[in-house]
Amino acid sequence: MRAVVIAAVSLVMLGCPSAPSVSVSEVKRALQERDRKLTAYHLRVDSQQGALKARHEFFFRSPNRSRGIILEPEPMTLAFDGTLFFKLTPAEKKFETYEIKLSPENAAYFLASTFTPFVPEGYRTPMLPSRGVTVRKLTHPQAADAVEVTVSVEGATVVWVLRWPTADVLSKQVGGTVLSVDEEHCDEKLGLCVPKLVTQRLNGVVEATTALTSISLNPQIPNDFFTLTAPEGFHAEKHELVETKSVEPVH
Repeated sequence: MRAVVIAAVSLVMLGCPSAPSVSVSEVKRALQERDRKLTAYHLRVDSQQGALKARHEFFFRSPNRSRGIILEPEPMTLAFDGTLFFKLTPAEKKFETYEIKLSPENAAYFLASTFTPFVPEGYRTPMLPSRGVTVRKLTHPQAADAVEVTVSVEGATVVWVLRWPTADVLSKQVGGTVLSVDEEHCDEKLGLCVPKLVTQRLNGVVEATTALTSISLNPQIPNDFFTLTAPEGFHAEKHELVETKSVEPVH
């Protein structure tokens, strides 16, 4: 008995083996690997916030070709083919083409701001800055191995929980607002999961839900699908997006 006690005390003094930690660089590599695997997708989405309901489709092909189609409440199509930005407004029978004459940084901001509302959390990977990032391992109801990634920049804090090592997004928190992935669609061939049902809660109270009614990962989408042309009877307009003090998304 004494030998057992001594052995137990010795283990405490030496320290029991703990789960290996995960570094920020490892998380960034995992996110890059996820981006490499998921190069295209087509989504059909139903969203609801209170009494407000909306439906849309979204097509994406890496590196930045995008096409978002709002079906309800007000039909509209926005697209970017890698060079030109298009806006199609059926109610006004208007077709607009924008030549983007912005710096790379402002062009990236414009496109992200315009198309992010179409993409549920967990499809595009979090962009982690070079500073203000911390990582710790934890467990999660949907993942025995997970990491909590906290980004604190200029007084704002965002916390993601990712399944490890696939970097599937399980939740995102900003202040009292939490987005949780309640259902997933998993692809064994790609070795990753994407959200199927996302719930937004504020201080624990449900505010909104986003349901993916159709998910297609890495479909074959031709380049010309993202280049729009004016339908018959539509008024066509051409514009330029140029540098200003602020660059706002087109809606």
